[in-house]
Amino acid sequence: MKFLLPSTLAFIQIVAAPIVSVDTLESAEISNNVQTPEIEGETSNTIKFDLTEVNREGELTETILKEDNTLHTITLEIEPEPNKGFATRMLANKTYNVKHTANNSYTSSFKIDVYSNKIQRAHSGNVKVFKGSMSGKKLTKISSTKAKQTFKHKYLLFTVNRSLTVSIANNKVSITVNP
Repeated sequence: MKFLLPSTLAFIQIVAAPIVSVDTLESAEISNNVQTPEIEGETSNTIKFDLTEVNREGELTETILKEDNTLHTITLEIEPEPNKGFATRMLANKTYNVKHTANNSYTSSFKIDVYSNKIQRAHSGNVKVFKGSMSGKKLTKISSTKAKQTFKHKYLLFTVNRSLTVSIANNKVSITVNP
């Protein structure tokens, strides 16, 4: 029969608490635009961007601070086109870079080629893990309106399945981060 010393239990509780709470997004605050993100279930978070606004501004970013002080930054930016003027930036036939950073723990990004409000291709998937390790990275174009990048993030004793999903409908881009 083995017993854990109280100091060992305290260590396990301290380490486990932040990992478990990463899965919940019960109350989020957005610092750029004062609006509440659309919550799809307990473990995912969706931010919506207007493609017209992204084309005009070049890049839009939303920053979310969750209850457990995990800072999430979601960015949608248009890829620069060399030797192209402002008029071509206004068309929705572009390459967009989708990026999610979680509290200096990891960064997940990929590019989508969009033509007539449809995803033609998902490519250039990239994941950088700053804490722990990563395995099983996969980028998939699910349909003409949805692309998803998934990977497994291992930190200490825990492995979490993470994903970054992009959906396009009616000139709007929805980016869902899970968890």
